Amino acid sequence: MVDIGNWTTKEDIEMKAGSGMSTASFGTSSMILSAAQAEGVLNTATRFDWAANTSSITSASFTGMLNNVVASLVGVDAVSHDMSGYPSRIVAEDKINILRDSVLRDLSILRDIKTQEFIGAK
Repeated sequence: MVDIGNWTTKEDIEMKAGSGMSTASFGTSSMILSAAQAEGVLNTATRFDWAANTSSITSASFTGMLNNVVASLVGVDAVSHDMSGYPSRIVAEDKINILRDSVLRDLSILRDIKTQEFIGAK
């Protein structure tokens, strides 16, 4: 397993993007750059620096949500970067919409101060 950033792995990103993802045009270096941007979005949207507070998060099950946000955002970048590996543009756009919806749901949950307190992050 190759760690990409603080919250995800290369395998998680490839799973989110699906079998149509082009690793030739969106390789590990692209994933690292995109993950750094995704972690910035996560921190900014929730107004909380999750990486700086990793040790205070009380359960591995909570880190799964952080992983999902970052891997899904990077997956969106991977799919939109090169859609040629998908059966059609519509399939690629559906994949992007599904990932985006997942990110929006999780960010909505993580943005709540009570959730952050429950997780043990605050």
